[in-house]
Amino acid sequence: MTGAGAQNAPRNRRRDVRAITASLAAQEGGTTSQRRLVNLFSLLMASVLVTLVVTHSFVGYLAAVHPQWALALGSYPAAELQIANDFVVTDGASGGPKGSADNPPSGANTAAIRDRITRALYQDPLNARAFELLGALEASRSAPAADRFMQAAVNRSRRTPAALYWLARRKLAQGDTHSAMALADTMLRIRPAAMSIVAPIVAKIAAMPEGEDQVIGVLAAAPPWRQAFFHLLNSHAKAADVSAHLLLALQGTPHPPTDREVDGCISSLVKNRKFELAYYTWLQFLPPDKTKDVKLLFNGDFRFELTPVPFDWSIQGGSGVIAEIASDNDQRGRNVLSIGLSGGRVNFHPIAQTLFLQPGRYRFSVRAKGSIDGPRGLRWQVACLVPAWKIIAETPMLLGANRQWHEQSSPFDVPPGCEAQTLSLILTARSASETLVSGSAAFADIKLERD
Repeated sequence: MTGAGAQNAPRNRRRDVRAITASLAAQEGGTTSQRRLVNLFSLLMASVLVTLVVTHSFVGYLAAVHPQWALALGSYPAAELQIANDFVVTDGASGGPKGSADNPPSGANTAAIRDRITRALYQDPLNARAFELLGALEASRSAPAADRFMQAAVNRSRRTPAALYWLARRKLAQGDTHSAMALADTMLRIRPAAMSIVAPIVAKIAAMPEGEDQVIGVLAAAPPWRQAFFHLLNSHAKAADVSAHLLLALQGTPHPPTDREVDGCISSLVKNRKFELAYYTWLQFLPPDKTKDVKLLFNGDFRFELTPVPFDWSIQGGSGVIAEIASDNDQRGRNVLSIGLSGGRVNFHPIAQTLFLQPGRYRFSVRAKGSIDGPRGLRWQVACLVPAWKIIAETPMLLGANRQWHEQSSPFDVPPGCEAQTLSLILTARSASETLVSGSAAFADIKLERD
């Protein structure tokens, strides 16, 4: 390199560095501008989205609360249908349409309401609620026309309870039990609160020879509404026998009756004085090991776990009372009914079992011991349930110190007309002052035999 070239080299390098720096600055400036454009576009799109969300949410709120205000902002199917719904007045609790042949919508402006529903359908042709409302409008004028609209609603969505209820009733009236049961099943799955109006439909289907198998088939699959269905049937005197029949038919199916369903049915039958059906239904559901122990009195040795049915022991405590099944300290392997009275004023709930004895002469016996201090003691009674509470047998009162096992017994007659009876252990207090009792008692080997 010449001397002049060597002198110019540092200058050339500085020039190159300045050129590179200028180029990088230009590129950085371009990148910054692009970022600003991207950020501006993102901000614009976010503003648009927020506006759309807020607008539609606000309009959706207005459509439900003030549909006329929503329509002032534009054409919204939800607002049109809300106005139509308010006119037709659908029963929101049960799902059953009040705008039906039995209870038609009031007012003369049905044409205008029909126009509103039609406008909604133009914008949303798959709206099942719109067809459901058209069906409710037609219900009072033409049942076949209402059928078509209601069926159209169900075809578009199964979540149309008014249409399902209408069609289930119509199919039942036409004798189409298969369709009626399928519709009732669907409605109870989507609207469990409709049980009170749908259960009678199911009960009517079950009472029809051609419909019984359909009801049993659906119940055998254990739908989520089955327990509530039996609970409702058991609460109505006229339907309790239908409940018993269905429960018996469900034996041997993949989902047999639960203890709760059976216990509720039996208790309902007893409450409604259908004693014979209650007793034989209870026998049908007893396990084989318990069936062998069924005599005139059940579980008199307290060796079986108690069940909440009237034909087994009902044992409750009460204020100041401990009542339980316990092991006998005097005889190994034997259970006894143990009673503890804590002193003071006690609230003794009778320990009872319902009996189903035929007219005739019987003898009741029980082994007892205890030490009870108070004005009145404990006593066993047998009384007729029909006529109401006619006492037909009593044992001596257990009072004072009776620490050794001894037998108490009482012969008695069951008169004609005494359809069912109750065996009870009671505190024989006649006033509040006579409930001041303390001590303990035990009972074992309770028997009931023909005399």
